[in-house]
This record gives sequence, C-alpha cells and structure tokens, in this order.
Amino acid sequence: MICVEWIDKFALGINEIDDQHKLLIGIMNKICTALNEGKEKEVIGDVLKEMDDYAHAHFALEEKYFDEFNYEKTDEHKAWHKAFSAKVQNLMNSLAEDPESVSIDTISFLGGWFIDHTQTFDRDYVKCFHDHGL
Repeated sequence: MICVEWIDKFALGINEIDDQHKLLIGIMNKICTALNEGKEKEVIGDVLKEMDDYAHAHFALEEKYFDEFNYEKTDEHKAWHKAFSAKVQNLMNSLAEDPESVSIDTISFLGGWFIDHTQTFDRDYVKCFHDHGL
C-alpha cells in the first residue's frame, strides 16, 4: 500500500487548516505503514483514538469560523463532520471483533474522506475564510 505525501495541491491557503490536514495525512500514514508491516493490530486502536481526537479539534476550529464568519454552508458542513465522527465511533466499536478489517476500512475511509471532504467541500469555504482575514 502506498502512503500519502503532502503536496502543495492539497493546500487551501489557510495555514491553521492546512496544518491540521497535514496531521490527518500523518494519521493515514500510521495505519498505512502498519498495514505494510503487518502490524495493524498493534496500532489500530491508537490510530482510531487519534482520529477521534483529531476530529474533535479540527471540526471545532472549522465550526468556530463557520459561526464567526456566518458561512452559508455551515449546516451542510457540520453534517459531514457528524458523519465522520459517527464513522470513527463505528470503527472503534468494531475493533474488538476484527482489527484487521477495521484497519483496512479505516485507511479506505480516511483516503476517501481526505479527497472528498478536504479537497472538495473544504474548498467551498476558502473564499469566505480569506475574506475574513484567514
């Protein structure tokens, strides 16, 4: 499995958000590396906890700005955040049953999320955030 490297194309031009998105890539690469080394069972629990912590911090930051800047797609975006958090909880709940499958599901989910959400939906708020000085 090929891990992900941050490239300039991923940047939104909002340093705080880009730095957090780099953390998400780091989380993705932890599970990717573990899968490549056959050590996914040893790290998946920590990775899921890290994903959960990341989601709380990152979504709180974005949502603070959504509310502060009166972002027009706030409700839609918050719904995506809730869906992410729910998926992480589902993965955590499934961990004891089948850690190997959870590891594969996790990397697949994160890869799809990164492309679909951070590179599509997050780009929708860039102008709004820039207009407000970020």
